Amino acid sequence: MYSSSVVSSVVATHLASRFLRPGGVLVLPGAAACVRGTPWALTYGSMKAAVHHMVSSLGATGSGLPEGAVAVGIAPVMLDTPANRSAMPDSDRNNWTSVYTVADKVYNWCSGTETPEKGKVYKIVSDNSKKTTQFIAM
Repeated sequence: MYSSSVVSSVVATHLASRFLRPGGVLVLPGAAACVRGTPWALTYGSMKAAVHHMVSSLGATGSGLPEGAVAVGIAPVMLDTPANRSAMPDSDRNNWTSVYTVADKVYNWCSGTETPEKGKVYKIVSDNSKKTTQFIAM
């Protein structure tokens, strides 16, 4: 978890500080589960919480990101991926979020169609029975 969550986010942040265009968007992966305790997965929760802290810090003045750049985090409740389907074959998938929905949102942020709040982590909540997905700034 350290390598896949924290180290990759630190590397992405370093690269963004050097190569992201002014006004660009840096998106880091967090998790909705780590907003509260994760007794079932201490390392997972701790590492995702560290990423959330990085996002918050990157939203502050003096973070080292280019002028006008925005750092945000995404915190899905559950992504509908082949790995998650395989790991949880009997789960109710009614509230899983499509990776295409997340990709569309990130595209809108990067293209300027929508503007995310800098330094915020967005909890992603889907209700497929109502065909809705919300991105809630935390």
